[in-house]
Parts: sequence; C-alpha cells; structure tokens
Amino acid sequence: MLGYSAKDSNELCLYANLICPYSQRIVLALEALEINYIHNEIDFVLKPEQFENISPFGKVPLVKVKSFYLFGSMSILTYVNTQYQNALMPYDIEKNALLHSWSVAIDDIHRSLRAVFTEKDTITFNECIKMFRKQLEILWQSPLNIKKDSFDLLDIYAAPLLVLTSAIEMLGEINLIPDEFRDLLSHYESILPISTIDNPRYRKEIRLFLIENNSALHQQFKAMNC
Repeated sequence: MLGYSAKDSNELCLYANLICPYSQRIVLALEALEINYIHNEIDFVLKPEQFENISPFGKVPLVKVKSFYLFGSMSILTYVNTQYQNALMPYDIEKNALLHSWSVAIDDIHRSLRAVFTEKDTITFNECIKMFRKQLEILWQSPLNIKKDSFDLLDIYAAPLLVLTSAIEMLGEINLIPDEFRDLLSHYESILPISTIDNPRYRKEIRLFLIENNSALHQQFKAMNC
C-alpha cells in the first residue's frame, strides 16, 4: 500500500453502494492508495432526499471534493489520479489512452454480466452467458494479460467485474470465466485490498439481489439445492 498525500487537506466524502461495481472501483482505489475518506452507504431503493439533491442522476458513486461533487467512476478516478501523483495512470499519453479504451470496454462487459445476473428467460439467459464469455476473450487481449506487481486504472476497473463474476459462479454453480481470469483475481488479492469489496456481507447482498429479481440464474440455483 502506498499512502499518498493529497495536494489539499480536504477529506473526500464518498457516496456509494456495497454491491455497485462502479462504487467498488472508487473504494478499491482509495483503499489501495491509503487515501482518507468518509464513506456514506446509499441504498438503491431508499435513497435519502439529500442525496437526490446533490446527485444529478441520483446514482452512485458520487464524491464530494472541496465545494463541488463529482459523479461517474471514470471522472472520480481521473481526479484521484491527478491529485495523488498519477498513481493510477501513466504519464505516457499513448499508454494512458490505451488504459482508458479498455476501461470503457469493461463498462460494456459489466452490462452483459448484469444481463446474466437479472435475465428471467432461460433461453435468453444462456445467450447472455455466451456473449459475456466472448467479451472476456476479447478483454484478454488487453494489458490485463501482463502480470505485474503494481496496479493501474485498468486493474481497478477489472477487479470488481471479476469479484462479481466469482460471486455469481459460486451461487449459481456455473462456469463463467476462463482460468486465466481466475488466476488474475488471485493475483489481485496480493496487490489490491480485495477484501474491502469482496466479503461475507457483499456475498449475502448479491444472493438477496438474485432472490428478489427471481432471475433465471436464481431459478437454476434453487433447482440445484432442492
């Protein structure tokens, strides 16, 4: 862990949700860089009126910085990178642009995984799994396939995706990701504070979310445990 000092002494105030992968990116980065911050948990359903007044779209993550608010994980992480000595992105313009490109691609993959997570129709569910796996094969062409002893923006984006996938696999007893991504998640546990986003409470909330949505994945889970 690195322990960066900000250019100003104002403590960050983070508004986030436990199971939101976009929020997890911010938590992971702040914890990995040992940046002091105040954490405010926001319920997806029972959002405080105050939060609705400060978040333009009523979404997390949201960060209060000085006298203004930042929303969107990329905007927040770009600010963190600038304030904390380019800790997440290289000075090299081309490498920086490459990290941004692949990070945006992970947003698309998250949407595919959400479809796996929430789809109620069994046939469509199986098609969603195929799409997700195909996107992961493409993702492996990114710098993620180069093992390193440090982390960057792309790792901060990829880790919550793999954590959520691992949780879904465990609950549904299905195989979603190839072995190289399992190895990558294990590697992340040595260079990132993964336990701050993947813990028993998180796994419990994921299971409850599956039950409440009564998705095809949950139906498969129930059938296996009858």
